Amino acid sequence: IPADMVVNAMVVSMVVHSRQSASFIYHVGSSKQNPTSNSVLANCAYRYFSSNPVKGKDGRAISIDQPFFYTSMDNFRKYMNFYYNMPLQ
Repeated sequence: IPADMVVNAMVVSMVVHSRQSASFIYHVGSSKQNPTSNSVLANCAYRYFSSNPVKGKDGRAISIDQPFFYTSMDNFRKYMNFYYNMPLQ
């Protein structure tokens, strides 16, 4: 499982339980038998932060967009080339 997924899960669990004195144990993992895709994790994070928005410096809720995933690295490279590399040339 990628380290950033584990760290993100740890951060969310600390925020959720920051005002509680009890100890909590979490296990974060994925396997071939029960795989977790990036899109499932991103959609879970989107639902969480949509219902529990982070507040900006002005005190207003920061809105987030639904995550988007490219279906292949080739599509991602085409996007990056069109929107970032071509304008720089």
